[in-house]
This record gives sequence, C-alpha cells and structure tokens, in this order.
Amino acid sequence: MDASIYQEFEQNELGLLKDHEIQQTKNQNVLMETLKNKYVIQMKKPPQVKRAKSGKSGKSVVPKGDGEKKMEKMEKTFEELLVQFQNMVQLNQIIQMNQMNQLQLMNQLIELKGSVVETRQDLSFKLKELNLRIDEIGTKRGSATSRKSQETTQEDHDEDSTHLHPIKMENSDSIHENRDIDEEYVKNLLKSKNPSALVKMFDLLYRCKDKSKCDIYPIRVIKAKTYQYYNEVGEWVLDTNGTNMMKLICSNIALLFSKINNQYYELEEFNMYDFIDNQNFIQELDDKKVKAQLLTSIRDTVVNHHMNRSKKAKSSEEVSIKNGD
Repeated sequence: MDASIYQEFEQNELGLLKDHEIQQTKNQNVLMETLKNKYVIQMKKPPQVKRAKSGKSGKSVVPKGDGEKKMEKMEKTFEELLVQFQNMVQLNQIIQMNQMNQLQLMNQLIELKGSVVETRQDLSFKLKELNLRIDEIGTKRGSATSRKSQETTQEDHDEDSTHLHPIKMENSDSIHENRDIDEEYVKNLLKSKNPSALVKMFDLLYRCKDKSKCDIYPIRVIKAKTYQYYNEVGEWVLDTNGTNMMKLICSNIALLFSKINNQYYELEEFNMYDFIDNQNFIQELDDKKVKAQLLTSIRDTVVNHHMNRSKKAKSSEEVSIKNGD
C-alpha cells in the first residue's frame, strides 16, 4: 500500500465517522422534540383543582383529583425518560470515543505498516550491496591467491612435465595406461553419487604420485578464471574459464564410471534401479553447474598444493639457515 491509498482509506474512515455523528445528533433532536411535545407542553397548563369547603377545624381541605394524579405520573414518566435520554447521550459519547480510538489505532497501524515496508526495502537494498561487496572481495581474493601461487611456482614451471598425465580425450583402453586404478574403489565412488566423488575421481586420474614435483596435476592456475592444462602433445595450453579442459576431464570421468557401471550390469547381483541411478549420475557430468562446481574444487586443490609446497620450501630454508648450511 502506498501513501495515496493510506490517505484515501483515512478519508473514508473520517467520512463514515462524521456521518455517524450527524445521524446521532438528529436522533437526539427528534427525541427531545418528542419529549417536549408530549410532556413539557402539557405541564405548562396544569388542570384546575377545586378547593373544598372548610372543615370543622376551619382549614381548607384540597383533595387530590384525577388531574393532579395524572400530573404527578407525567412528571415521574418525564424524569424517567430524561434519565434514559441522558444515559443514551453518555452511551453515544462512549461509542464516539471508541470510534475515535479505533480510527487512531488504524492510523497508527497504517503508519507502522508503511514503516515496516520502508525498512524492508532499505534492508533489501543493503543486502544487495553487501552481496556485491562479498562477490567483489571474493574475486579480489581469488586473484591474489592465483597471483601468489603463480609467483611461488613460476621458477619451477620450466621443469620437465613428462611425469604428468596429459588431459586428452581417452578411450576405454588408454584410460588405464600408466594408472593404477582400483575398480572397486571407483565402483564405491559411483554408488555414493556425491559431488566429492568427482574430485576423488579427478585425483585418481590426474594426480602424480611424485609429490616433490612442482606440478603434480596437469593444470596451472594463472588467474582467477584463466588456466593452463598439459595436453597430449606435451604443451601447456591456455584455457580461459577452463572450458576445454573441463569438457575433457568430465568426459573421461564419465567414461570410467560408465565402464564400471557396465561391468556391474554383467554381475549376478545386478539391480536395474541402481544401474539407472548410476547412469543418471553419470549424465549429470554434462551439466554446466556440475562442471563449474568441480572446476572450483580442482582450482582450490591445485592452489593449495602450491601453497603447501611453498610453505615447506620456506620452512626447509629456515632450518638450513639455522643449522648454518
């Protein structure tokens, strides 16, 4: 509700209250006129009462006639009606006060609702600003981390990379080359259908066993959204947003998962529902959101490796300096 609606509602309420007051005043005037016409006018002309003759005591005796009795009855009735009228006036005043209180309460509620709406809009605007600020800080932090990782490993990037598993399009035979793959382990990862299973599959396919090397993964983080990957020709290829390498990585993970799922199909304990669930999980590797989440995990894994390697190297230098080597 905006300000114009509040004003219109308030004017309607005031109009209704004014109409009610006018009607009450008319009713009071009608009642007063009725009382005057019926009783007051008659009281102006009291009936003539004849005086009786003097008694033995010499005093006049005035017997009450029918006219005097009627007058007393009319006076009593008038007093009762006057009391009722006064009660009605008091009751009408109370009703008017209650209506005024209700109108004031309604106005307060309208003002409170307007204040709540304004506060909610203000909080919504501040929340958007805060989210934008958080995204900006996250982008700057990612860039700083990537730069630090690049600086700490730049000297070692020229070393031989033939120990790495190149990122390329695999087939059911080549995916086992130079890899020690535990198919039971892959089967359990497939059954779990957990996002962390994809990270473990990446580790299984592409992590080098020699942790002393600078690059134990065929991926380098150049900037927040810029990568390099080691291809089958033995070259480091620039890949903005990691689109090409993620397409190959997800395709190879799906290939190995499908191979294990087909083998499970040939076993006697085969369950059709499990097989279909596995296939649905494998097909999710084509989803852009799944690829983006996996890329984030891979980037963090690669950056953490270089950060830990840098810390170990720095610690070794301090120990050597302390020992005087």
